[in-house]
Amino acid sequence: MMIILTLKILIYLLLVSYCIVWICILKMIQLLDILLQIIFLCLQKDWKPTLRLMKMKQEQLKQGQLLTKEMLRLN
Repeated sequence: MMIILTLKILIYLLLVSYCIVWICILKMIQLLDILLQIIFLCLQKDWKPTLRLMKMKQEQLKQGQLLTKEMLRLN
């Protein structure tokens, strides 16, 4: 009985850690996307950072943070 309980706990911990790793990977991909877009804008000839683009990226980042918090709350 104790072995089964221990296995269940280990499997649960493994699943939680797997979800956390995926959340971290998704956040890194999102940040990499933002970085690549900034680099692309910098490489254009007449680069002028627009406030609208910066606000849009901030909103995307906030949505990603809210999604991360929600997923962690569900775990």
